[in-house]
Amino acid sequence: MVRKVTLSDEKILDSWSVLIEDANGRVEEFYDSVLKFVEEERMPNVRAEMVKAFPHSTAKIFSKFSKSLRALGRDYLMVSNDYLDRYRMFIGAKDYGKNLNVSWYLVCEPYLLDKLFKKASRKNRLYANLFV
Repeated sequence: MVRKVTLSDEKILDSWSVLIEDANGRVEEFYDSVLKFVEEERMPNVRAEMVKAFPHSTAKIFSKFSKSLRALGRDYLMVSNDYLDRYRMFIGAKDYGKNLNVSWYLVCEPYLLDKLFKKASRKNRLYANLFV
């Protein structure tokens, strides 16, 4: 069973994508080769697993409609390191016409204090706008 991941406050630090011509239908082969590479390299504390990622707002809106939610999620290979637990790389591949679209996103989850300050900042702006 593929684990579900909801992306909420993560910040995209970097991204990349490429279109591989005439590679339609080779999504599974791509994921298998990346998983094999991660396993063969035996990088310490690095893990790779298939996940289905959902945007935070989508998960809230469609949480009661599981079929709709499944359709909106995307399959990614999530690569993480135990020592860099705030950072994750999402590697995706999908058919695009007769081609294969491959992309990756490096994301960072903010610290709890960063989240708290962000919420406080939003509230302060809201109150400031009320009195303008």
